Amino acid sequence: MRQLDFAPGSFDLVWSEGAIYVMGFEAGLREWRPLLAPGGHLAVTEVCWTRPDPPPECAAFWAEEYPAIRDVPSRLATIEACGYDTVGHFVLPPSSWWHDYYRPLERNLARFRDRHRGEPDAQGLADQVQHEIDVWRRYSDCYSYEFFVMRAR
Repeated sequence: MRQLDFAPGSFDLVWSEGAIYVMGFEAGLREWRPLLAPGGHLAVTEVCWTRPDPPPECAAFWAEEYPAIRDVPSRLATIEACGYDTVGHFVLPPSSWWHDYYRPLERNLARFRDRHRGEPDAQGLADQVQHEIDVWRRYSDCYSYEFFVMRAR
């Protein structure tokens, strides 16, 4: 993601769902901007706070997992500062987290635990995954993925 060997202006659209966090939101916007043709678009999803006062357990989870989490107005300001106009944005529904990600993941946890019985590292990983699922169940009203579509200026 950081070493895309393409000529400037190579793309009309760069699309990244659930992955810009690997680079960081602002870094991704800045590094991918030169790849866009004039008037090209960038479409990304980014986890964002949906309320200003997440409970301490939820805030602590995200401080550990993704300390760069911000609210939507902060991300819109970053988009502007990085040379884009926001075409639109919307919050992804909770079903996209549950049906498409957490439910299948949780179904596989028991089998994973069985396959890796006696392996502390694997069991620890399974515990972390279960904790993430539990945090989502309790606090999904506090955060979600926001889908942003922007056009390069």
